[in-house]
Amino acid sequence: MGWDNFYKSDCVDSVFEWHSEVSNDDILDELLLHCGNNADEDSSSQSHLLVGTGNSLLPRDLYDKLDGGATVTCLDYSLTCIKNLEMVHGDSCPNMKFIHGDATMLTDIFSHDIETPTGGSNNVLFNSVIDKGLIDALMCSEGWNGPVVNVLQGVTSVLKTNGIFMLISYKLPNPTKAFMEEISAEKLVWEFDLPRRSTDRVSFSIARRLE
Repeated sequence: MGWDNFYKSDCVDSVFEWHSEVSNDDILDELLLHCGNNADEDSSSQSHLLVGTGNSLLPRDLYDKLDGGATVTCLDYSLTCIKNLEMVHGDSCPNMKFIHGDATMLTDIFSHDIETPTGGSNNVLFNSVIDKGLIDALMCSEGWNGPVVNVLQGVTSVLKTNGIFMLISYKLPNPTKAFMEEISAEKLVWEFDLPRRSTDRVSFSIARRLE
């Protein structure tokens, strides 16, 4: 497995930040701007998912930013990566979850029922899904359309109504933006290339989940 070899070659606590031109602080400020100040829901009841987490410090920075109250879920295709993350952050972050899984199968991963305080059950839903570099990696492969469709459809299925998908990626050509809008039509409303966050090379985009 290529990614397992990538992470095995590093120390357990090694850190690599894809798209480091956009700081984690900028990402978290944007997150709080869009979903962290919801008067109807305090941060302790929020849940956030990072797909293709890698060994970035973003999940830990998010966890600390929300004072450890919110649930932060890390998902990565590499089992080595997820085990390393859990070794580094698991003991000090009781509300952080670590899942080995394929981001093109989000619906399957999070479709199991969970109990609610009233005794009923709901599917796992998130206030935000954050992708820093995953879709870039998928687009480097031949036949990337299918996996990207699966990721975006999965994102819409696991986001709460009014939840947000944050995408930090290389600059997307207009046909790719149109393709992504078409995939998620009537489910996500996109705002590409936020001027206050994007750079000459890196695009910061947000999509909001409709009802």
